[in-house]
Amino acid sequence: TTLDSSNRKRSTADDFHEHAKRFKYKPSNPNLSYYDQVMDHLQQVCDAVGGMGYRVVRGVATATQEGDYAGQQDGAFDPTKCSPRQVQHIRVFIITPVRQQVMDQMSQLLFSKVKSSSSVVVLKQSDVLDNYSSFQSMYITCNDATKFNMLLGWTETMKDHGDAVANESWLVTHHSTAIQEMLTEIAESWKELLAGRSTSSEELGIDDQFTRPGVVCMLEQFRDECLEPRSYTFPFNNIIRKKKRVHSTFVRMDKNATTDANAEKENGFDGET
Repeated sequence: TTLDSSNRKRSTADDFHEHAKRFKYKPSNPNLSYYDQVMDHLQQVCDAVGGMGYRVVRGVATATQEGDYAGQQDGAFDPTKCSPRQVQHIRVFIITPVRQQVMDQMSQLLFSKVKSSSSVVVLKQSDVLDNYSSFQSMYITCNDATKFNMLLGWTETMKDHGDAVANESWLVTHHSTAIQEMLTEIAESWKELLAGRSTSSEELGIDDQFTRPGVVCMLEQFRDECLEPRSYTFPFNNIIRKKKRVHSTFVRMDKNATTDANAEKENGFDGET
């Protein structure tokens, strides 16, 4: 809490509100491509909220013939030539120093009891369950912004280490009722923070432009990954506030920024996002 010029107490939420809630994009260069405008906007929001960088959840849409989305691994791929519809497929969330610190703490907590003699570290069911009570005891004592960062660190670490490694990771081992209960509780905590009537983006310390939709996208990916191969459910629905339409996250397209059908076809994009 700080004091303004009239000695009125100001909360950090007030400060965040002024700097980031309705952050409007001001082009640094009128000749930028739509993709570069979005990246420029992202950098401006990142600077405004004190971000040190961002995590890419989903990149520009470049669909394969099978309909799967490919990233930008191909060196010949040029995102600046993509249509606005393709660029709007991007989802990211901004990382602040505090967020990074808390996320690192959650990752360390999950792996605190892991012992591995090889270069491949496996997150097992026992690692998750043995440390979940510690997570819960810390979580209930924190403010909403810290709770958000804790949930993000815990969920992302589980997501990143759920793939099959010698059939021992927490996701691919036998179905566990305790793991399912934990996933349900984590999902409920997310819904309480992101869709709760009493919690605003300012109180969570996040921006509506990129971080909120980026985190929701990450949670939806996690929900889908939990279904295979052990049929876990992560009861999380799309909870972006209805008044915050997804496409409004990005730079507003002017009347000349029409969809370039040729560019989309050239990039293998099928129009689905």
